Amino acid sequence: MLFRKMLRDLKSNLVQFVSIFVMTFMGIFIFTGMNAVGEGMDQSVSDFYKETKLADALIYGSDFTMEEVQNLRKQEGIHNVERRLQLNASLADNTKSMIQLNIVESNQICLNHIVEGQAFEPDKDGIWLNSSYAKENLIHVGDTLSIKIQGQLISKTVQGLIMHPEYVYALKDENEVIPDHKTFGYAFLSAHFFSGDWGFDLSYNQLLLKSNRDKKSIETIKNTVFPNKQTILVMQEDHTSVRMFQNEVSQMKAMQTVFPIAFLLIAILTTLTTMTRLTSNQRTQIGILKSVGFLNRKIIWHYMSYGVFIGTVSSMLGLFTGPIFLPKLMFKFQKGFYTLPEWNGSLDPRITIIVLGGILLCGISGFYACYKELQGVAAQILRPKPPKAGKHTKLEKSRWWNNLKFDIQWNIRDLLRNRLRSVITVVGIIGCMTLILCAFGLRDTMDDITNEAYDQINTYDTKIVLSDSTSSERMIELKKNQEYQFIQETSVEINIRDEIVSSVLTVVGDGVYINHRDKFGYKVELPKKGLAITNKIAELHDLKVGNMVTWRLYGTGSWVTGEIKVIIRNPIMQGIFISEEAYQAMDLVLRPTAFLTDEAVSEFSNNDFASVQSKEDIVKNMETMMETMNVMIAILVLAAVILGVVVLYNLGILSFQERIRELTTLKVLGFQYHKLRQLLQMQNIWLTLIGIIIGVPGGYLLLTYMLKFMGDSFDLLPHITVFSYGVSIIGTLLLSVVVNWFLSRKLRTIDMVSALKSVE
Repeated sequence: MLFRKMLRDLKSNLVQFVSIFVMTFMGIFIFTGMNAVGEGMDQSVSDFYKETKLADALIYGSDFTMEEVQNLRKQEGIHNVERRLQLNASLADNTKSMIQLNIVESNQICLNHIVEGQAFEPDKDGIWLNSSYAKENLIHVGDTLSIKIQGQLISKTVQGLIMHPEYVYALKDENEVIPDHKTFGYAFLSAHFFSGDWGFDLSYNQLLLKSNRDKKSIETIKNTVFPNKQTILVMQEDHTSVRMFQNEVSQMKAMQTVFPIAFLLIAILTTLTTMTRLTSNQRTQIGILKSVGFLNRKIIWHYMSYGVFIGTVSSMLGLFTGPIFLPKLMFKFQKGFYTLPEWNGSLDPRITIIVLGGILLCGISGFYACYKELQGVAAQILRPKPPKAGKHTKLEKSRWWNNLKFDIQWNIRDLLRNRLRSVITVVGIIGCMTLILCAFGLRDTMDDITNEAYDQINTYDTKIVLSDSTSSERMIELKKNQEYQFIQETSVEINIRDEIVSSVLTVVGDGVYINHRDKFGYKVELPKKGLAITNKIAELHDLKVGNMVTWRLYGTGSWVTGEIKVIIRNPIMQGIFISEEAYQAMDLVLRPTAFLTDEAVSEFSNNDFASVQSKEDIVKNMETMMETMNVMIAILVLAAVILGVVVLYNLGILSFQERIRELTTLKVLGFQYHKLRQLLQMQNIWLTLIGIIIGVPGGYLLLTYMLKFMGDSFDLLPHITVFSYGVSIIGTLLLSVVVNWFLSRKLRTIDMVSALKSVE
């Protein structure tokens, strides 16, 4: 019987309960969906690393011998060691392309995942090329590939297309943000088929380690085995690809917590408001149930079941649909950045506890509302609840109260009488405004990266990476051109308070193509003595101007100490920047690895250089990323609109039903339809403006929170344009006005006789 009564009540209060359903569904849908995205990415990459036996650590150096490998294998905690030679190459007929070539001795650590063709084996001749690069450059299994390595051409047959665990996030260099598979790829060759005719020695410069020891222990072992050799240790978690992907996973997991909060909070508050009104209207029915023998706990459970029923249905629907639809949508976006053989959503089983908690809170709202009405014996409950004694607030007693118009006084009184309803409306608008502003802010911030990194800081058109085989005569000839700006980009170790940090050193020669800015956006010059360090590194390691920094180039033994003279901000590249003059003052010589120019790519031949990079291509990749990001922005805006519409319409209906007698009385007194509509609209606008005012900083803070998970390689400042602020504010106001317009149409449907008669 009580179940049928619940169904009748749900039908008669359909709008309120549908809004609770939508809010709960959206909250659980986003929560479980984003959890499936984050957990799925984490599980997918873990499976990939496990399948391919990703190295636990890498040691960089030069000319590693088999004797050294054997000594390393004997160390406690070192399970296996493998040598590898890694160097840059390019396609013979592609002036923009660069291939990172890996010549491996065996195939026990960091295996390739075969996408097409034969599996890589050390005793097989040929070349194995990454599948994304092959797809972009129309290369197929069986094709003969001509590759230029240090000025020498070699030809190999493509035996297979692969994916590799070290290249999940594959960037050509630190200047790139988005992987460009058209211009950067990687390949593997077997050392057993190395030929002396290739023009270089088979001098292994990397060691791959499988070990269960921590960084400090492996560092000690490294120094013991290589006492007289300059080597660099990079742990798996510090590898650029691994670190960037893990940052992305952390960002997805952060989003699963932040975004559903508004929906679930509104759902719980709306349940409380709806059930309070329902139990108040059914006070007589509650008294009848109690008088005919229903126990308090039976009646309480009946009214709790409203929230439990709606919460269970909506939560289960969200639980089953979120992990199916959101991962598909988000993975489509992620595939533009990361390369994995499998992308599968995976839901953390513990998530069901959160879902059950949400259902329980909806039920508790019903308990709280009903429990108040059950106080007293049945005879008392059967009597109508006496109205609250009216009293004037301090505001109404103030001198200027009588100077206010009637409609303002009426709305203020209504807001003060229904504080909870007003708070829920404001919270809903705050959530709506926050999500919309965050969505537009994401786009503005990404646009700002392109503008700052490639229009303000790096003003060159083309970057030419020099080959290791470039002769000194050729270098002298290039340096005669005063329009070229030479730079040296190299990996370094920085000793910060006895902590070794891997980073990048950029030595900048004379020229106009790199223009640094401080963290406030003002243009600064690199110091003639000392060095500049990027703001991100300074913040991470608590470094300030005047601090001393000790660093050394990879593969060298001598440490160099310099004073931090300037802290600069670079959104996409972190490290140390030194002017050529300051570098020479440290008794060091600029050895260019690249030069910058405003000449077009077509002016340079890849026969002379390792690769030719066009800034235009980098910017196009950023624009492509933005097109993909529009999907995420659209999701945020849609969620915000749903939140705003549901909250405003639901509470508007609730407010209308509670004030129907007052509105009818006003109609009897001669208030016209348009005047009553203005009366309702006024309160709506007030609450919307309050929500917008609080939502503006809320959107900025949410954007700031999301950018924190972009990783240590990026230094992104939240940027929201005036246009985005305007669109967000006007859009939220317009949404409020439109919803109120639909609500005000109900004024024409008021049955004045029954509305006034019900007061008897």
